Amino acid sequence: MTKNPKKTLLLILGIILVALLVFSVMKAPESPSASTTSPVKETDVQEVSGNKDLTASMSNEGTITDFSDIELENVEELDTRPATEIYTNAQEALAAIQAGAEEYDDIILEQFSLLGEDCAFCDSLYQQVISLMLKPDANEDEKAYYSEVLAISGRPENIETLINSIREASNEDDADIFAESLELALGDDNVVKLLANFLEDKNELLQESSIAAITNQGSKFAAQTLYEHTVSRKETDGYYDLGIGLGEMIPDEATLPYLQELVLKRDEYSHLAVKSLLNYGNDGVVLVFDALTNSSDPEKDKKMLVDAIDHVGYEEATMNFLKDVLADNPAPLVAQFAQDILAGFDPEEDDE
Repeated sequence: MTKNPKKTLLLILGIILVALLVFSVMKAPESPSASTTSPVKETDVQEVSGNKDLTASMSNEGTITDFSDIELENVEELDTRPATEIYTNAQEALAAIQAGAEEYDDIILEQFSLLGEDCAFCDSLYQQVISLMLKPDANEDEKAYYSEVLAISGRPENIETLINSIREASNEDDADIFAESLELALGDDNVVKLLANFLEDKNELLQESSIAAITNQGSKFAAQTLYEHTVSRKETDGYYDLGIGLGEMIPDEATLPYLQELVLKRDEYSHLAVKSLLNYGNDGVVLVFDALTNSSDPEKDKKMLVDAIDHVGYEEATMNFLKDVLADNPAPLVAQFAQDILAGFDPEEDDE
């Protein structure tokens, strides 16, 4: 049977077309699948704080591979220098304080802490701060912030303004705000002398805030003032239940010998000096154990140590010292106190 030449030609042409189609498909570029990460264009990457290094830290697949080299630029650094080194006049300083009051900015407060007498613009500045604090339409946060600026100034005249504000407050809420700021007062012994005038005040709020403010100091004079007041009032607790007084003071180094003298008295107030010494840290711990080691009256020592362990902070030096104490086979009370402290040590928790 003879084949039809037209049909044969059409068949050949069809085979050729199919071959060309297959060839073209094989040569075509593969389309990215949904599971393949496409390259990220630089214009698609948002810069972080103006830093273009973020783009460089991305792999060819468009994923961030290492954040360790990314440095954020144009990030405002926390400026904790004294205000006298940052601002040139009272207007600039006041603007900063007003801005700080909006967010209760602790960094701004630190800038205005204990500026000293060499502040050329401070007289004018603090007068304006007082005016803002006493404005009838000032809200609670503003009153608290401006009064704290006065409290931490270290200036007796500003502390006196706070004291008068507590007495003359038109309502209890304002009095409480000013009293809480007074408790944060900073300053030298002139501030302590001023506050000491109100330790017997009939205004209980003013009295307690004055005690708290003196507690906030660490000088020998502050410790003496608190101790003498405590003894005169026969307050054997020393306001400890209120979280203030000698037992809550963090002393200066120069105050340690005086506190040790109070411990060696072994009277009903010595427990306050023990707590204060322990608040200082390892050197205070050593002084307390020196007093215990040389004691011939363990019963009085036991009374001095009530709640004392709560005032020992974790320090490696303290841990090593206590181990040495135990190695010397001390008296039972001393050994028990050292063991109790060591048992409560948790370095990891303290680091957190």
